[in-house]
Amino acid sequence: MTPAQPFYRPCELYDPNAAATVPATLIVDFPTDRLSEVESDWQSARLQGIEWARTQGIELDHGRWDWRNKIFRATGGIIRLIGLECKAAVQGLAAVCSDFRASRIEDGAEVVYLDYLESAAWNVQEMTPSPRHLGVGTQLLGEAIRISLVQTTGGRIGLHALPNAELFYQRCGMTRIGPDPHYYRLCSYEFTTAQAVAFMHSRGLPL
Repeated sequence: MTPAQPFYRPCELYDPNAAATVPATLIVDFPTDRLSEVESDWQSARLQGIEWARTQGIELDHGRWDWRNKIFRATGGIIRLIGLECKAAVQGLAAVCSDFRASRIEDGAEVVYLDYLESAAWNVQEMTPSPRHLGVGTQLLGEAIRISLVQTTGGRIGLHALPNAELFYQRCGMTRIGPDPHYYRLCSYEFTTAQAVAFMHSRGLPL
């Protein structure tokens, strides 16, 4: 299968050290040949972040994935990758499934399934005393909503959240469905169309 050409969308992140927003770029259909670069950049930061979190009494689920393991599914069209780049470094990645899934809260509706979402450890407040950028997860989630709108699933998104990420998705306004016995008992979340639109407006993200 011929890889899709990347699509670039300008966006902004917040730099807490400068107390200012900085320009960033969302990359839809992020090139799989860059995933080795990402893992090389992220690996040591993940390990350091996990160790720092432990000194604060926090046990994290963050960093379980190796994005190079997604190459086969991405090149085969099973998932689409979304990257977020700022200051010449990849700040976050997400993967959405190409096939729709049935909504668990709206009969007859379908959702775009968000399979993975990870912010670089240097941006995660639980992993460093001084995050470089804030808003990575928000921007990636917003792009998944746009993909859902383009694909006529009304902005509806479904996902399973790691325990440490649940508060983030709750703050985003997603519906918490509860532990899924068929998926490692991770809690399932969904955006309805109304919730997705409200999230985008509340964060100032263009639809």
